[in-house]
Amino acid sequence: HQQVSEAITASLKTFRTQEEQNADRLSAPTVGDGVAKATDDQQQTKVGDTEKPKDPKGQIQAVDFDKNHAPAPLGPSHEIQKILPRWTDQDLYPHKPSAADIHQDTVGDCYLAATMGAIAHANPQWIKDRIHYNEQTTSFDVTLWNGHQWQQIPVTQHDIQTNIDHHGASWLDNGKPHAPLWPSVLENAYAKMHYPTDNLDHALDAGIGRGGEAHDAMQALTGNQGLTIHPEKVWFTRQEIDQTIAHALTNNQPVTISTQTDASLPLVAPHTYIVDGITGSRSDAQLTLRHPWESNPGDPNNPMVTARLGDLIGSGLTGKLDGFGTHPMSNVNIGELGQ
Repeated sequence: HQQVSEAITASLKTFRTQEEQNADRLSAPTVGDGVAKATDDQQQTKVGDTEKPKDPKGQIQAVDFDKNHAPAPLGPSHEIQKILPRWTDQDLYPHKPSAADIHQDTVGDCYLAATMGAIAHANPQWIKDRIHYNEQTTSFDVTLWNGHQWQQIPVTQHDIQTNIDHHGASWLDNGKPHAPLWPSVLENAYAKMHYPTDNLDHALDAGIGRGGEAHDAMQALTGNQGLTIHPEKVWFTRQEIDQTIAHALTNNQPVTISTQTDASLPLVAPHTYIVDGITGSRSDAQLTLRHPWESNPGDPNNPMVTARLGDLIGSGLTGKLDGFGTHPMSNVNIGELGQ
């Protein structure tokens, strides 16, 4: 009996030892098949070329789980680079503003386009002072006189594209994508000021595009309507229109003339032109005019045209009782910058 008892005890010890060994083998990490051996201080998981990737808990993950090749996480939203605006202050004036920057197209606002060109011709800085670029909003803040006070009108990036789509007063829609931006910005601001409740499409085409007066555009851009001379009212008073125009140009003041429908000259009528210069005196004085279309009928590559002042002024009485007078030029508008 004693021998049997000792044999049973030995067998139990052997069984427990084998069980403990099996438990140890189950709990111990294995090496190979792309899995690195773990240490007490660190567990590291690497994915072999032929194994499905697993996270440290043994769960199968997507192929891009590999943290050694994962893309860097995005930072806070304010750190993500903003989308750059299409137009900035760098596009306003590639060179000093000039009358040649104007290109009136399908919007029928020659009175405004010519006035902008005349101001740029007389005093380029005056144009620059009207527009300021807002880096925070990416809009262009334009300051115009609304008849009562100076008003700031924002012109957005979308507004500029709308102007280009409607063939406004700049060269941007005429194959010159790097042309000065300022004519488009000013034209938009004028339209938005006069038609604040309309969308810009309608304000351009059916608003300011229906026509207007040069002295109204002069007031919006300079703060006053300037001096307006009507030849049909002064032709017989010997008012020295030639000297008035010459004096204004010498003193860097903008000058425009507007024609009437009875104009029988190499000019479009009714229309408004920029006065670029004057030579000679009295009725024989020659006016050099710039067409805001930047072309002339029969001479599409030349924006300049010359006309005799006496022919523009015309002669004779007008009105219902007589009606024999003819005055191709309806008015001369002379700005008064700084007044």
